[in-house]
Amino acid sequence: VYLNIHMYVIHKLEEAVYICEQQCQSTDCTQDAVHSWDQAVAFYTGSLEGTSGTGNGKLLYAQADRRCRDFRTCGEHGDTYVGTSQVNIQIFEHFRAGRLDLNNAAVCESARNRRDKIINLMAIPMIQGTLRYAYITDKQRNASGEKAEAEGATFAATILPLVYHCGKEDAQVIWENMAVGSGPANFVEVKQALEAHYACMGIDGKMVGGLYDPASNVYYEDAEPCCSESRVDKKAAITGGVLGSVCFFLILVIIVMAINRRRTGKDPNFAEAETAPGEVTSTSEISMQPMKDGNEHTVNAAENGEPGVVKSDVEVL
Repeated sequence: VYLNIHMYVIHKLEEAVYICEQQCQSTDCTQDAVHSWDQAVAFYTGSLEGTSGTGNGKLLYAQADRRCRDFRTCGEHGDTYVGTSQVNIQIFEHFRAGRLDLNNAAVCESARNRRDKIINLMAIPMIQGTLRYAYITDKQRNASGEKAEAEGATFAATILPLVYHCGKEDAQVIWENMAVGSGPANFVEVKQALEAHYACMGIDGKMVGGLYDPASNVYYEDAEPCCSESRVDKKAAITGGVLGSVCFFLILVIIVMAINRRRTGKDPNFAEAETAPGEVTSTSEISMQPMKDGNEHTVNAAENGEPGVVKSDVEVL
């Protein structure tokens, strides 16, 4: 049911935006677009929830509320394990705003953005379900069985296309751990494979939360919440910072060389400078603050280098 309903909700959202973009620009067809949008809301929620959303539902809305109790992501701020899930709160904000976009002025671009955000949010309970059953089959084997494996495989099948789009190898890791008949999962492997692509999938790791034990008021071991950034993004940020620091370091070297050139009147790269009294002969005579980005870098003149020639680690590289 989750697989089918999940895809059908996406289909109706796509249909609503398509009608808006392709037909509503020349004819008055906003009602058709709104009708498809309303169908998406209906299939997401189900009739058993009632008008207040507090009923005994069976579809995606109810699934999000159940998982928020497991991962302590209920409430407006996603910091409790009771009440409506943060996912449902945000999804219905986009449902309402998207309907107004389509109904009032056929604002297709805004509705398209709402559609994308809803689809991203819908993936969060499926990720939580995958993590929950990976944990159960790994850490609570006495309480798990075929039912736990089947539920884990179902949740994983819902999100695997998203993970595969971002990283094929990690999608394979998840499948090998969660497929029916694969035996106990390696929870840490599954968790890491998912977290590596949260940013690519448009998901905030904080909204996923961590597998929570309300009886002990702590997160289960190895199941703590992930940060907002993916591991891939952190690596990219670190790499970018290092490269930026190196570039800045090279600029400093060039500036120092230019100063020496102007003072000696000769090019320090190709000719030996004649040192006049009071002239700067090395960068050790120039006050420079070390540049820091985790490690200190300084420009030092060679002890026995030629006058006016700057020698540094960068030149050696």
